[in-house]
Amino acid sequence: IKELDNEVDSADKEKLTLRLASQLKEQGDFDLAHSIYAKYGDLKKAMKCLILWGNKDRVISFANTCRQNELYIMAANFLQSLDWTDDVVKNIVLFFNKAKAWVNLANYYETFASVEISESRNYKKALELY
Repeated sequence: IKELDNEVDSADKEKLTLRLASQLKEQGDFDLAHSIYAKYGDLKKAMKCLILWGNKDRVISFANTCRQNELYIMAANFLQSLDWTDDVVKNIVLFFNKAKAWVNLANYYETFASVEISESRNYKKALELY
């Protein structure tokens, strides 16, 4: 009976802690919510918290640490919403390659080539990408 009580307490504790993480996320404390979700193994929700927080370096680090295709794609999609510096572009391509998300990578290259043409009239670079 004592072991059963410990299991119930443990399950209730986990349920309550995950509820706390959800509340923290709603209140905008994305860093703490991320930590709780990561501790309890909900890596997708943990990544969503980092994305909502907008911390590029933490998103990149977390995706590299977790090594899951879904998280690589989430990170790459988030990075596409930022300024496309050389570091960001390199990580987008790297994450789509690691996830073997070839369609996403092709779409990214197409978008990048279009941006190069429309914004900087760099047809040579666009042709290299396309």
